[in-house]
Amino acid sequence: MRFIILIFLFSSVAQLSGCAKYRVTKSRTANPSVDDGQKFGEPAHPIQPQPDPISTPIGPREEISGNQITVYGDGFYIQSFHTAEVGECVPFNAYQCGPNNSGEVFWNFGDGYTEVGPSFEKGYEYEGEYQVTATCRYPGQQDQTLGFTLTITSFHYGCN
Repeated sequence: MRFIILIFLFSSVAQLSGCAKYRVTKSRTANPSVDDGQKFGEPAHPIQPQPDPISTPIGPREEISGNQITVYGDGFYIQSFHTAEVGECVPFNAYQCGPNNSGEVFWNFGDGYTEVGPSFEKGYEYEGEYQVTATCRYPGQQDQTLGFTLTITSFHYGCN
């Protein structure tokens, strides 16, 4: 009788060690005779790590309201008109370049003119589309460049 009990205990220990290694499989299909190879206890779809939404830059995005365009970067943003007529004064403003707005802003107005500073007004002599960019430069931070297309139309007299 002692011999039979010993065999029973040995057999139980061997079965437990097999479960610890995920040897048991379970079918997730409608047909129980089909085994998809997934081991019981493993997730069907492994969870992928998600980026931290607070530390992930959102990248440039534009908002247009009436004739004003605002281009947002990672904290830094610019505002201007997105359309104007030849000779019209167009405002260009940059905000939040570095702590306390203490960084330098380098503007390229798309017509060969450049300036350094947070705000300017400028007119255009010719109609067309101009690629305007503003680069925020602050020591210890990566430069951030934002841009948009400014459309200049011909000057119109009268009600047409």
